[in-house]
Amino acid sequence: MKSASLRRYLDLLMLLQGPNRYSARELAAKLHISQRTVYRYIRLLRETHIPIEIDDELGGYHIPPGYYLPPVHLTFAEALGMLALADNGRSPLRGLPLWGHLTSGINKLATALPRGLRQDVFDSLNVLRTKLAPTCRGDSLAASHFEALAQACRERRVCKLHYNSLYEGKAIRETVHPLQLQFVTRAWYLAAWVPKHKDIRTFKLLRIKRLDVRETTFRPRDPVELDEHFGGAWNMIPEGRFYDVVIRFAPKVATNVAEVHWHSSQKTEFLPDGSLEFRARVNGINEIHWWVLGYGDQAEVISPAPLRRKLAQTAKAMAKRYAK
Repeated sequence: MKSASLRRYLDLLMLLQGPNRYSARELAAKLHISQRTVYRYIRLLRETHIPIEIDDELGGYHIPPGYYLPPVHLTFAEALGMLALADNGRSPLRGLPLWGHLTSGINKLATALPRGLRQDVFDSLNVLRTKLAPTCRGDSLAASHFEALAQACRERRVCKLHYNSLYEGKAIRETVHPLQLQFVTRAWYLAAWVPKHKDIRTFKLLRIKRLDVRETTFRPRDPVELDEHFGGAWNMIPEGRFYDVVIRFAPKVATNVAEVHWHSSQKTEFLPDGSLEFRARVNGINEIHWWVLGYGDQAEVISPAPLRRKLAQTAKAMAKRYAK
């Protein structure tokens, strides 16, 4: 949604939640838009479950008192931060579970801003752009699974998943105890105890093709167990063995690497020639293997040997492919 359109929506909401009642013609005049556009805005707002009603006695549209929160006192920076996040027409997060609820809530808060402050914020939005890392495409099935799994986690209900497993290369069925929903890098994942494997596994919501939530409940697990399970993984998949990783980054990328907090255990040191020595203690090497590959010939793994061999094998296979 463009800033100008978002501003008109919020102006319309401000008028509708006030003490007066306005006809479509009066709203069009105040907002400098056509009556047809007013009807379209009202229809779209109703589709987001905002209760816009017509007062038969006084005539005109209004929002019932008490629907919105009491006015809040936000600073310019706080209001700007919220609305920059809600300016979701260009956001790569658009369509992910919870994103629509987030922007709807932020827009409600924005209607309580004083008119002058609101105008200043919208003027500033025109010179701000937010570009996050690419995320998985929005998926209505994943969104519906998100709501059901969130409830299943709260109520500790056993679930049966029909899941497209990339690891096994086929569709599988698993009975799981859902523990936690996690957003990692690009998508939402379910962390669940799988009784058949006697282990915690992760399932990407986009790959869940069918979800059955059972009436059967399971006993809660110690939250520390989740932390211990994922603790130390480079990203989200622990492999059951820790490695002390040492990587040498060339001067061209050294500062870029040092600027980012990649892992809780990382330590970095610039060397006299401008290169960077990166150290971390990581549970598993498969995930960090792909990360190192992203730096091409600007990175060299010093240790451990298994990671160094794995990268050498990948580089050899790549060289063979490109030699053709």
